[in-house]
Amino acid sequence: MPSNGNNYGACDGYVIDHIKPLACGKIDAPDNMQWQTIEAGNRLFVVILNSKTG
Repeated sequence: MPSNGNNYGACDGYVIDHIKPLACGKIDAPDNMQWQTIEAGNRLFVVILNSKTG
């Protein structure tokens, strides 16, 4: 859970991330979700983008 101690609602600096991507066939369910910092999500996006263009 993020720094505000809640396991629901918004938290500055965090987003909900799918552990296994929906594009890979995983369902949009709570057991497939985790809190992720926006910074970590941006780093992952760059890695994915570079793997597709490299």
